[in-house]
Amino acid sequence: MIGAGGEIDTNVAQYFNDELAVVEVDYPLPDDVAAYEVLGNSMLPKYDPGDVILVRKMAVPVEMVLGDVALVVTADWKRYLKRVLRGSTTDTYDLESFNAPTMKDVRIREVGMIHLIVPGKQVQRVPNGKEIERRTKQKPMRAAE
Repeated sequence: MIGAGGEIDTNVAQYFNDELAVVEVDYPLPDDVAAYEVLGNSMLPKYDPGDVILVRKMAVPVEMVLGDVALVVTADWKRYLKRVLRGSTTDTYDLESFNAPTMKDVRIREVGMIHLIVPGKQVQRVPNGKEIERRTKQKPMRAAE
């Protein structure tokens, strides 16, 4: 889960081995991609609640996402989907929403770059513990021809 309006406590993932759901897509993805469901509405109209954001697991320097929307993990382990801007002091950043107040001078632990957005209407929810599952299986990546 990724917060777009509300904070997400990342400690919940420890109880589920970081796998609360499974997302399968019908085209190749890099091995280092994780999926997050958008919760909240502060990023409307671009990101709707229920959309699934696929993010590269490899953390990147904050400077690589300045001005962009990214997965942000704050110093106190809260996870957000926000536009990352420079803060007023060294090593702080402003986290901007499309329709909510900007979070000012936040210390960031890590950021992840968005790889793909799956609209919530294209996500099929299934019972038995898996909350999100795509309708088709991921195909293996092929070497460039």
